[in-house]
Amino acid sequence: MRDSKKLVGHLYAMFTILVWGSCFVLTKNLLAVGITAVQIIPLRMILAYVTLLVMRPRFMRLPLRDELMFILIGITGGSVYDHETSFAFIRGGHIDATVLGTLQVDQEGNIANWTIPGKFAPGMGGAMDLCAGVKKIIVATDHCEKSGHSKILKKCTLPLTGAHCVTDIVTERGYFEVTPQGLVLRELAPGYTVEDIRACTEADFIVPETIAVMGG
Repeated sequence: MRDSKKLVGHLYAMFTILVWGSCFVLTKNLLAVGITAVQIIPLRMILAYVTLLVMRPRFMRLPLRDELMFILIGITGGSVYDHETSFAFIRGGHIDATVLGTLQVDQEGNIANWTIPGKFAPGMGGAMDLCAGVKKIIVATDHCEKSGHSKILKKCTLPLTGAHCVTDIVTERGYFEVTPQGLVLRELAPGYTVEDIRACTEADFIVPETIAVMGG
């Protein structure tokens, strides 16, 4: 059953790439004949609806409300721009903050989130640019790997995406601020103690006199 789901997932990913590749070519052709980007947006939203809601395998779907929010976020309070413009924002220093997932992060503010040696990786993508060009790098990650080993380390062992760039680390168990003096535990998730965090964190961290509760 798991293998069949994996195969269906791969086929869906290939289908998605085909749809959005075709959309990109269509967009360029429409722009070339004088149709504006604003007029093209509804077409792209329809393609998003078909790709995300109609064609996605049932086991990959979110609750309907979350699916609709995923699509509508591009209309309400969002913005649409091309790939080149997004990198101009990043490389020009115009992005104030970004949130990145990770494989590893360490007490020096290094992040490794793009590859595991010996396994296929398509490349860093935009993560390297974000680490180099954004003022505030927030890492959002599980506190530990599936094996139970900490993802917050004294020193990253995987190839780095960015060096000394992370400003904040948020997990399901706590929030750390990265400072010149080291990691500072600023908040604890409900139900966790400082001792709990010490037991599941390889990195050293500072415990201030007052620690807030996450979500409080």
